[in-house]
Amino acid sequence: MRLQGKIALVTGASGGIGRAISLACAREGAAVGVHCCARTQEGRQVVREIQSLGQRAACFPADVAREAAVRAMVRRVVKEFGGLDILVNNAGIYPRTSLGKLTLAAWRKVMDVNLQGPFLLARESLPHLRKRRGCIINIASEVAYGGSRHGAHYGASKAGLVGLTVSLARELAPLGIRVNAVAPGPVNTPLLGDDTPAKRQARIARIPLGRLGRPEDIAAAVVFLASEEASFITGHTLAVNGGGRMR
Repeated sequence: MRLQGKIALVTGASGGIGRAISLACAREGAAVGVHCCARTQEGRQVVREIQSLGQRAACFPADVAREAAVRAMVRRVVKEFGGLDILVNNAGIYPRTSLGKLTLAAWRKVMDVNLQGPFLLARESLPHLRKRRGCIINIASEVAYGGSRHGAHYGASKAGLVGLTVSLARELAPLGIRVNAVAPGPVNTPLLGDDTPAKRQARIARIPLGRLGRPEDIAAAVVFLASEEASFITGHTLAVNGGGRMR
């Protein structure tokens, strides 16, 4: 088990990619703090799934955009499990809006959740990660590099998250804390639920490996980056996109 004895906090873990990451960490031996925002029932279900694997888990509802809420959540996680080794900043929102209809309030909401949230979580987790020479893994997106039609706020937030990853990696390396990111391509989650069959096929046609990503694909990348196998990797954004964007 690659994460035996580790303690992970996964944000946005009530479904989709976050759920897959939580379960993958548990299967590799980690205790998991399952963060959710509004979907507390789904979050508790993920906790039960982890417990059925024989690992410790607890649900931590919180608004990641609020400083006080983040501080309190991190304290609860540390009290529950005794420390923190792995922070996975997965929580994010993607309300599609054209530029002409994009309000300042909508822009700020996306930035608050997608960029301010990871900043707050990293800052509040720092003392605990430092004690255990832990790691931070941010879930970015390939749109950080290619942009997003009807999603200027989302694309900008994910590009900012890549920049935050590199800056934190430089600052925290002397403390023994690694900071990396994963940039998924299109993943088969409810986030793509508004796709028509034709639109979905068009997405797949642009992916050289010929399929959409699975949440488990992203989870496998996170487990690798959290493990000792990646002990000499920091400041890197790992593309998991089926070859849809090659650099």
